[in-house]
Amino acid sequence: MTAPEQFNPSEWIIDSNGKMALSFHIKGDRLFKEESPYQTVEVFDTYGNGKILTIDRMVMCTEADEASYHETIVHVPMQTHPNVKDVLVIGAGDGGTIRELVRYPEIERITMVEIDEAVVRASKQFFPTISSAFNHPKLNLLIDDGIKFVAEAADAAYDLVIIDSSDPVGPSEGLFTRSFYEDVYRCLRPGGVITVQSESPVLIPKHLSNSINVSNKFLGKSKFIVI
Repeated sequence: MTAPEQFNPSEWIIDSNGKMALSFHIKGDRLFKEESPYQTVEVFDTYGNGKILTIDRMVMCTEADEASYHETIVHVPMQTHPNVKDVLVIGAGDGGTIRELVRYPEIERITMVEIDEAVVRASKQFFPTISSAFNHPKLNLLIDDGIKFVAEAADAAYDLVIIDSSDPVGPSEGLFTRSFYEDVYRCLRPGGVITVQSESPVLIPKHLSNSINVSNKFLGKSKFIVI
């Protein structure tokens, strides 16, 4: 047996909740870094998962396994609604959710509201297979505050609302509140579907519990799916 390589923390991205961690061995220099008005956006290359996108050193997606998340957050709700025409997406700055949505010809309009232009720009540059649908004619991409947008949105405007947010800190914290979900429900058509990124049930179980508690308000009125 060969001796294990010496661990060098500077060569790893470690996403931790203080009790357990997810780690990626990075190679070479950092590919991208920008301190936006909201957060620190970075892109790294790794030995096992291809390029990864991080926000404030929390891992948002990796090239190796992003499809499992993006396919789930889109295709599960799309199979539960018979006639989706208008979709609202909050977040989704890497573009993977949009890529999956445009596979459905019955969708007529997709409105995407992402607060941080730096995330979109980094994704276009370093994740072309994930961000491939940003120029699709059905997409209206808005760089804006999703909480404010939903609060001002018209009643019953969307068949499907997807909340593809980052972790519940910084600008995304307000996307995990009851008042935000109440606004989302108001702009949803009868029988519509809401899908949310509800955090890891292992790493941050309280956010999954909160999402389930909020969903009880909508039972019988709409479908509420936590991913």
